[in-house]
Amino acid sequence: MGCPIQILLLLALVVCNTSNLVLGQKHVGGEGLQLSSCPYETIQITQSSVDPLPGGLPQHLVVICNICSTNCIVSHVHLSCGAFSSAQLIPPNDFRRVRYNDCLVNGGRQMIPGDCISFNYAESFPYPLAVSSVECKSNPRGLKHHH
Repeated sequence: MGCPIQILLLLALVVCNTSNLVLGQKHVGGEGLQLSSCPYETIQITQSSVDPLPGGLPQHLVVICNICSTNCIVSHVHLSCGAFSSAQLIPPNDFRRVRYNDCLVNGGRQMIPGDCISFNYAESFPYPLAVSSVECKSNPRGLKHHH
C-alpha cells in the first residue's frame, strides 16, 4: 500500500449542550458569545494509516475538526476511545485518555469553526473513536481566539 488509506470513522451530528453554561461557568473572552443553543453541529473525526515507526509498528493519523458552518464554538469535546494507548507520545494538550473509554480533545479548550486537532499514534490496530459529549455555544459575530 503506497498511499495512506483514509478512513472516515465518524461524521456525527452533535446536540449542543448549554446546560453547563447556564450554571455560571466563566468564559474567557466571552464578549459577544450567546449562551443559547447552537443548531445541530458536526465534529468530524478521520483516521488514516501513515508510515510505520522504524521498528515496524503501524502509525495512525487522527484529525478532529469543528466543521460547524454557523459560527458555533465547541469545547470539552470527549470521545469514546476504549483502552486507547500509543507507543508514541501524544501531546496531552491535544489528546489524552482521561479514563477508560473517555478521551479529551484539545485539553477541553474551545475550537472555533474550522479548527482541527491532529496527532499520530502508534498501535497495531486503529482505535474506534466517536464523539461522546461536547459543549457548544453560538458565536454570532464570528469572534476568533486571542492567543
